Amino acid sequence: MNKQTRNLERQVDKLLGAGGRAVTLKHLMALDKLRKELATAYEKYADEDGKLTQEEMVKYDRLKKLDKTIESVVKDLYKDTSAEIRASLRGVARTAADGTISLLEQQTGRKVRGIAKDLDVNKLINTEMAGLKWTERMNKSRADTIWNIQREIKAGLSQGDTYATMAKRLKKEIDISAGKAMQIVRTEGHRVKSQAVVESLESVAKRIKMTKTWHSSRDERTRESHLRMHGMTVPFEEDFILPDGTRTEAPGLTGVPEHDINCRCIMTVDIVRE
Repeated sequence: MNKQTRNLERQVDKLLGAGGRAVTLKHLMALDKLRKELATAYEKYADEDGKLTQEEMVKYDRLKKLDKTIESVVKDLYKDTSAEIRASLRGVARTAADGTISLLEQQTGRKVRGIAKDLDVNKLINTEMAGLKWTERMNKSRADTIWNIQREIKAGLSQGDTYATMAKRLKKEIDISAGKAMQIVRTEGHRVKSQAVVESLESVAKRIKMTKTWHSSRDERTRESHLRMHGMTVPFEEDFILPDGTRTEAPGLTGVPEHDINCRCIMTVDIVRE
């Protein structure tokens, strides 16, 4: 890869890194809110040994009120997290498309921006992957997180957990939620980047002959099948064919989870000199 391509990849990585940090911060803030709610309950209703029982919490609908608070905090968390992810994906789409077009203009010495397809960013960032939109996966994760936190709280109460132990239960579930959100940032960011490049150059490819090349990360985390794809070059309008026969326009767009999730491969585009 040339210097300009590496710079473009760094710009995309920077956007996704910022999105990931925002997601992490939102989860830390939610954890802080939940811990404070729990601390208040322990301060008011725990016994002399610092243990809070389910029997005490069911009085006066205290447990039901805590369940509602958990639900409210987690719903707000996922609303805010989804907004951060959406903003990151928008930035990635624009940066990848504009950057790739600029690289082609440098290669050809001519303007191609006028013939490049205008992106429908909203449609692009909401495209299904493996039959589901990322927002649908977020909704599933939100419901799971609410259920799991409520379950852990009840389990802790039944065992007479101290606040310190209960706080660890909370952190475990919030960490799981954050991990799922981060996976969406990485996987969807990769998909959006690849799809933005493909869609923005479709009309250009009808006028200018181009090729595309697959580049794998070539480290210990690289899938063997993707490692074997490294350096494969095909005409822009054709598909890459992976060793198992899976066809795709670009890395991250196979629609097959085992190929797309956490994929870090990239595609570069070159002009064919006649």
